[in-house]
Amino acid sequence: MRISSLCAEHPVSVLMIYAGVMFTGILSALHLEINLYPEIEIPEASVICSHPEMNAREMEQLVAIPLENSLSTVRGIKEIKSVSKDGICSVNILLGINTCINSADAEIKEKIDIAYAFLPDKASKPVVFFKNIFETPFMTLGIFPAEGKRPSDICDLVDKEMKTRLLAVEGVAEVRISGSGKKEIVIDIDYPKLINTGISLDEISTSAAGAVFNYPVGIINTDIREFRVKAKTDINNTSDLKEIPAIRDNALRIGDIADIYETEEESNSFFISGSKERIEECIGIEIIKSGYTGLIGTSKRLKKNISKMQDIFKNDFHISIIEDSSVSLSSSLKSLYITIGIGFLSAAAVLLLIFRDFRISAIVFISLPASLSIVFIYMFFLKVSINLISLSGLAIGCGMVFDNSIVILDKLLKTQPASPYLIGKTLRNTVSAAAGSTATTVIVFIPVLLIPGITGKLFYDLALSIIIFIIASFTVSVTLTPSLYMILGLPLNYKERKNFMIVNITVLYYKYLIWIKGKKHLKYLLIPLLTIPFTLTPLIDFKTAPDGSENIVSAQIAFQPGLRIEEYCSRTAVIIRNLLEKGIAVSVNAAGGYDSNSPFEKCSKEKESWITSLSVRGHEDYSGVTEKYADLIENYFRERKINAVIRSRGSFMDRLPRIGSELFEARVVDKNREECGRKVQALSSYLQSIDGDLQITGNFIKNIKGFNITFSNEKLAETGISNMEIFETLTAAVKGRVFQLNNFNGETGKKVRIRFKKEYTDTPFKIASLKFPFEKGLFDISSSASVTAEMNYPYLERINRKPALTVIAAPGKTDKKDLQRLVNESADSSIEIVSASVSRENIIEISVLFLSSLLMLYLFLGAQFESYTIPLFIMMTIPFSVSGSISALLLTGRSFNLSSFLGILILSGTVVNTAIIIFSERTGVCSDIRESVKGGIRAVTASVLTTAAALIPAAFLDKNPVLSNAACTLLGGLASGTAALFLIFPMTGPDSRKNCGRRDYSGNE
Repeated sequence: MRISSLCAEHPVSVLMIYAGVMFTGILSALHLEINLYPEIEIPEASVICSHPEMNAREMEQLVAIPLENSLSTVRGIKEIKSVSKDGICSVNILLGINTCINSADAEIKEKIDIAYAFLPDKASKPVVFFKNIFETPFMTLGIFPAEGKRPSDICDLVDKEMKTRLLAVEGVAEVRISGSGKKEIVIDIDYPKLINTGISLDEISTSAAGAVFNYPVGIINTDIREFRVKAKTDINNTSDLKEIPAIRDNALRIGDIADIYETEEESNSFFISGSKERIEECIGIEIIKSGYTGLIGTSKRLKKNISKMQDIFKNDFHISIIEDSSVSLSSSLKSLYITIGIGFLSAAAVLLLIFRDFRISAIVFISLPASLSIVFIYMFFLKVSINLISLSGLAIGCGMVFDNSIVILDKLLKTQPASPYLIGKTLRNTVSAAAGSTATTVIVFIPVLLIPGITGKLFYDLALSIIIFIIASFTVSVTLTPSLYMILGLPLNYKERKNFMIVNITVLYYKYLIWIKGKKHLKYLLIPLLTIPFTLTPLIDFKTAPDGSENIVSAQIAFQPGLRIEEYCSRTAVIIRNLLEKGIAVSVNAAGGYDSNSPFEKCSKEKESWITSLSVRGHEDYSGVTEKYADLIENYFRERKINAVIRSRGSFMDRLPRIGSELFEARVVDKNREECGRKVQALSSYLQSIDGDLQITGNFIKNIKGFNITFSNEKLAETGISNMEIFETLTAAVKGRVFQLNNFNGETGKKVRIRFKKEYTDTPFKIASLKFPFEKGLFDISSSASVTAEMNYPYLERINRKPALTVIAAPGKTDKKDLQRLVNESADSSIEIVSASVSRENIIEISVLFLSSLLMLYLFLGAQFESYTIPLFIMMTIPFSVSGSISALLLTGRSFNLSSFLGILILSGTVVNTAIIIFSERTGVCSDIRESVKGGIRAVTASVLTTAAALIPAAFLDKNPVLSNAACTLLGGLASGTAALFLIFPMTGPDSRKNCGRRDYSGNE
């Protein structure tokens, strides 16, 4: 081949070029970002809008529905959903997977501008966010108050100082705080005293708020300077507040009719950190990384800043890093690097064992760093990060990268051409076979590149990295390998040493070929033996995600709605203490409620005040058996009849929407929400009758959201008092009217809340019995209003502009698939099973793509070999290889999942390549297939054993479930495929005599 002879003619130049490539590859690798997972920005937008004075029903009717109507015309929309809560709503738009994010963002903002004109007054301008599926907290901090202090004492410091410093760290996108109960000043008005004075609550609020000011009044200019002037009141403590007049021109002071004190503001969240040493309520901080920044680099910068902050605030609080994903990433990367290193050394040992020459082994082995450098350069320019997925692809590719160099070098050693011209002539047919082998691998990976949805995007980098790796290995084999062959002087001084292993294998194989000659009927016995595993496939556990490797379990506990946040906190502390005392957990972290400053958490379905999220870490004994640990936690909650949904965190796919969860989820969509409620209650009862241990939650259970005080318009008209006056006064009495002190004991922005004492407003009926003095007289609420309880759903959800209710269940004794089957058989069309795994449509698409790749593979091999039958003969290795993969999964007790399917895809190209190596040994069509197999024993043995040596550590030593499952599948299939190639194909190969006279793939007649 011309390029090989040219490289052999200028070997030093080629060596220098590859030295530069490897140096550039090292620089590229050092500048690659390191992340836990690939950054996947999916075309799903969230439009969030708030209105502080509206309940969930009003938010749905007046805000969510108008936004839905406008946004439903966005091009490429596949699904539109909305979630409405008190004061906030979120409209989620799911677009086509290949939608351009920038153009969709611009179009969505145009639709928002149109809809905003029709939204109610005081509604915030809707904002749009595009989601990243891995946009979850990667670091959790616990802020523990110093001795003698409470969390509320340090809350302002954490919120204003520490949060600002954390957001300033490069790579930090968002900081969420939970358990923060800030302090505020409360002016509790004594209700009887206020009635006796005849002064309205509105007048007192106006007087108090007006007495506290700190505003600029202008600028004074002199001849050479200017001065800014501010006017403010000298109110610095609670005593000063007591002296504020209750009303202008009145000697009555606020302190005469109210108690003024400093207390903790009502919080929306709590955070508890529990271990054997202590269980303590503290402030929790969750840190979210910005996209396309390295996780490990961001974590290092954060830790450096946290160390500085610890020194600055050591007298106020102590900072503890509770969870850090970079630690898990570093551990996984370390394990992966060790695995790859062991694979490298094993492959090198195999090469040395087979060729028994350090120079030859070095020529083959150097193809690895050379090819790897090309991949790193590609990753650098296309901004592909180093993560567990891309590294898994490289680890798998390392087992295949030697094949081309082995085939090329084996041909050179057999013929020993002494000049560049002869090298090119000798390698003409072999390079064609290697090119065909490389092309078949690329063809087989096409389904991975075309897998639809999020799963396809997740494995896209992995597949593309392997493709680049294999193409780079082919380039290296036809350029660098001939050059090193000439540089090391192998044409002049190479003497092949007898390899007794190869000799013995060859002798035994010769005897086998002689024995089977004329016994082709044996194939009818051997073929069924290799296909038996197909009959055992029902014994394999089919899952979406591979089993996890961590010993951490996540749990969501649903308490009784309507309690105070303090009650949820105390109940959670009891559960944590029980888990620790019984030895079930080593540490437990719990977070309840939501960060009121985070719009995502406020409108999240999982972030309700009565839902507590637990992160339970077990003993090291549970590492690698996360599912068993999850079952243990689930049994604990079931025995105590605590409504909890358990989820293992061992698999990275747990983070993917609708992927990796074993939860059963069904929803009912109907035009009427009450009809939805009736159907979903019936569905819940049916599920409970199937499985009594089923743990059920969802938004279908109504609870008392509050009370309505309904006024009669006729009676209000008789009083002569405006509705707005009554509303504002009632709001101030219950919720309080808030203003700020700009300087209170050195603190800025201190809240002051004026309200009635709680003893007069702690029940709806007490509120309804209040009387308010107005200018026109005393207004008695009970004479014109009635009190009714309001039953409502936890949140209001709409799917494709129709009301929807959802049931989420953690199966007990019944398998999730059985539940789905039973519900599908009995349910009406309005009940939709929301699959927690890859949808049926995706599975069909993946299968179609896989079959298409096999068809493309057949067409390519037919064109390469100028034959209709040889491609079928070569592709017969695929079913035998799949049989071996199934056997490997059964023997190791692994499940069949996405990574196993990925391994089978890779396997299809690998075993076909081995068959192509065999056919490259043929001198013409008339040569017998047995002679071809004998001629390729060394090349095939070297190729298979180096691939296996590189994959064995990945299959059994690495903790990455994606890599280990794919490697195990590859090993089993490689063993059975190679066995079929050597044992069965000589009996079943195409009859050479029938093909005599035809031109073979190499052009020989």
